[in-house]
Amino acid sequence: MTANAANDAATILIVDDNPVNVGVVVDHLEGEGYQVLVALGGYEALERVRFARPDLILLDVMMPDLDGLQVCRRLHADPPTRDIPVIFMTALADVTDKIAAFEAGGVDYVSKPFQLEEVLARVRTHLALRRARQDLEAHTAVLEAEIEARRAAEQALRYLALHDPLTGLPNRTMLMDRLQQAIAQARRDQRQVGLLLMDLDHFKHINDSLGHFIGDELLEQVARRLRTVLRECDTAARLGGDEFVIAAGALHGPGDAEQLALRVLKVLDAPFMVQGRELHAGATIGISLYPGDGDNPAALLQAADTAMYQAKRRGRGSYRLFSRDLSIAAERWHALSNDLHGACERGEFVLHYQPQVSIDTGEVTGIETLLRWQHPQQGLIAPALFIPLLEEHGRMVEVGRWVLHSACAQSAAWQAEGLPPIRIAVNLSGQQFYRGDIVRTVREALERSRLAPELLELELTESLTLDDGEATLRIMGELKALGVVLSLDDFGTGWSSLGYLRRFPLDRIKIDRSFVRDLIGDQGTAAIVHSILDLARQLDLDCVAEGVETDAQLEHLRRERCPTMQGFLFSQGVPAAEIATLLAAGRPKPRRITG
Repeated sequence: MTANAANDAATILIVDDNPVNVGVVVDHLEGEGYQVLVALGGYEALERVRFARPDLILLDVMMPDLDGLQVCRRLHADPPTRDIPVIFMTALADVTDKIAAFEAGGVDYVSKPFQLEEVLARVRTHLALRRARQDLEAHTAVLEAEIEARRAAEQALRYLALHDPLTGLPNRTMLMDRLQQAIAQARRDQRQVGLLLMDLDHFKHINDSLGHFIGDELLEQVARRLRTVLRECDTAARLGGDEFVIAAGALHGPGDAEQLALRVLKVLDAPFMVQGRELHAGATIGISLYPGDGDNPAALLQAADTAMYQAKRRGRGSYRLFSRDLSIAAERWHALSNDLHGACERGEFVLHYQPQVSIDTGEVTGIETLLRWQHPQQGLIAPALFIPLLEEHGRMVEVGRWVLHSACAQSAAWQAEGLPPIRIAVNLSGQQFYRGDIVRTVREALERSRLAPELLELELTESLTLDDGEATLRIMGELKALGVVLSLDDFGTGWSSLGYLRRFPLDRIKIDRSFVRDLIGDQGTAAIVHSILDLARQLDLDCVAEGVETDAQLEHLRRERCPTMQGFLFSQGVPAAEIATLLAAGRPKPRRITG
């Protein structure tokens, strides 16, 4: 093979009205392995280019019918031919003539009489430049396609994190954010915000008797109707199941909220046509108002929930405003707020522990620490009730420090009893992360307990990673320098993006229990879980599925190659003594869920 083989049979068009010049150049170029076409005039050249599409053109300037400059201008004006490099062959020696050649679109010129080696050198150079440009354009197109695909994937994941996959309405995360914004705006404008919480009447009967497909389509139609009664400042969301919420901003008083509730009841009163069936699905609505019924989203949601259940007791298909005299739950909320003061000092907080289990082997691979409140009169209080209270009163830094020290000490105590070392996970709140010196707190807990840093896992929430990106990255870096493990809790429920997962030094992500709960029977949820696990593998992150309660969920996760699970199927959160027994046994005994 000669060096000419590298030409890849490039096609060159020679345009010259002098057959002698043409013959000499043709013989030389063909001897170098090029395919050569010939045109003896300008019009012929344009005709040949239409069909041949050469890789390069050697163009004489002076021709009788159409000179080379005109030919080049026409080629340059036509998109299919404008990128073909043109080298002029000219006997003109004036600089202005050469400038005119470049202005017409030429890339180079050779002077007549010319040296064949010079012609060959120019041809090789411009063919190489054209190939390089084409390769660059192709590579750029591939990169742009990859970037666009990644951008689309991030947008899809962000959408799934903020919207209900069935109805397309905002989910709880987006609702709480919008509601917080509405409250801030109402505070400035001296207005009110209404929260309408609704359940569909008899939906469970429809779902059970006609099947989930009909139930899902009914929910989609309900969502579409709800959108028709909203103002620009209102947000409708689906919390799950048949539970919907409307956050209505800029209200003047309870009457505005009641009018909205009446519009909702009216729009839902008309029958729904679902797969040829006529269905009726009214709603029962509870209403709470800012600022009278609460000054934060959690309190308003609690109040609206209380009002909705009171409305159900009076009969479905109605609404009710929240009022203090009917709310035992609201009074309990305030009572617990008062009782929280000093609860840590009085030793009322206790820790329970829930094992994380390898799906392949069934062995315990980690333990999550769970905070519980042992109230002296009311017994064990659910975390969903008192954790928001701790955050509202700014006590999470203090209580979180106690949890961290206690968990590390307990893990070290298990080892002192001869049990195998095992990773222990502790949740960190946003208040701990930003308002307290979390790095110093972790360092002190490790030093006092003498626990190996790699046995401590710190679980961060998704919303935490958006508060201050640079501060978050700095604090995470300092924590990683201590040698601890970092995980992202409740993955998929907040504002996660591929950018955050790539940027932050995470070791593990935890699939939120809401996805695991709906994993069986909901193709959209199953697709999300599949995507999360695939993403974790691509980013070399460990993955834990939370809230596993059934054998069907476990088998699905096993097929999806999820490495670790956590949930009531194997164990609920239990006191330290029971964990010690479990670790000593080596493998947990499955706890079957019935009902």
